[in-house]
Amino acid sequence: MSITLRGTLPLVFAAATFPGFAQAQAPQFYGALHVSIDQIDSDIDGNSSQLNTSSNASLLGVRSTHRIGDHLSLLWQVESTIDLVNAGSIDVDRDSFVGLTGDWGLFRVGQFDTPMKVLRNRIDLFGNQAGDARNIVGVDGLDRRFKNGIHYRTPVFYGVTANLHYSTNTGDNATQSSDTQALSSSLEYRNGNFWAALAYDDDSTNDFKSYRLAGLYNLGDFRITALYQETDKPGSAASADTTAYGIGLRYKLNDKVALKTQYYRYELDDTDDSNAELAAVGVDYQYAPALLFYANYAFLENDNTYRTAYNVARTASTTTNATIADGDEKPAALSVGAIYRF
Repeated sequence: MSITLRGTLPLVFAAATFPGFAQAQAPQFYGALHVSIDQIDSDIDGNSSQLNTSSNASLLGVRSTHRIGDHLSLLWQVESTIDLVNAGSIDVDRDSFVGLTGDWGLFRVGQFDTPMKVLRNRIDLFGNQAGDARNIVGVDGLDRRFKNGIHYRTPVFYGVTANLHYSTNTGDNATQSSDTQALSSSLEYRNGNFWAALAYDDDSTNDFKSYRLAGLYNLGDFRITALYQETDKPGSAASADTTAYGIGLRYKLNDKVALKTQYYRYELDDTDDSNAELAAVGVDYQYAPALLFYANYAFLENDNTYRTAYNVARTASTTTNATIADGDEKPAALSVGAIYRF
């Protein structure tokens, strides 16, 4: 579904004329404008290196809450991806939902990140940048948004939160008999500077089951991150089960500058010579609370696989199987970018 701001904003402001709107929070507009200039080397031939511009998961959204009673509030959100460098359309394709919340937890219906994806979001030091961990851990259809999703999150109980997210149909519209359901769930634990979580996905559409364990620990100026996952594909003899894992380290030099690095590896189980390794290093400069500049270098080595270091959440990407032709290339990217959040 594609819309324009010209058609969207009047609908939002018109809602303010409805009775009872005075008890609702005024719609809040928010977003992230994220662009980068990248030197991308796909390692195909001598002419494979090229300068590119990229819009990296730039987004625009509107949201609000309406307190209905002492223990119940209604909340809604509509969020769109915007392409800042190719004049693309604005699609309602990100986290969009209507829900209820209170001291009993949170209930939502719509399209939004699965608990499995949220785990990776929390620990990825290069999210939406060259070097994004999804170039490794997302290759089995993980890190996604369920369409037709129903989600419940419990209140925090002794640092523990549980999430249950069910999709009645991972495709579009309604279904009566096709087997296209999916389930994603997680348990999270937080205690001071320590956070850890375990997620499980069961996908009928693609016939796989996945487990993911992630954690982070803040120790002074250091942040240490780690992730491990396994994917079981019992219904496809041609697709081997996979394992992926990685670690990351971020160090704050001062209030504005931080150094970061992470390493991730992807393996096809029971296959000795099919794996991929991703390494990334970078520096963040927090110029102002709303504005971040960064410079990254990401490198990936294929061994009979077809991955890149820069394909996820960015307009400057390549179709891996079409461009990483023989499975042994070493694609890389040098990226300088800016993220403005409002």
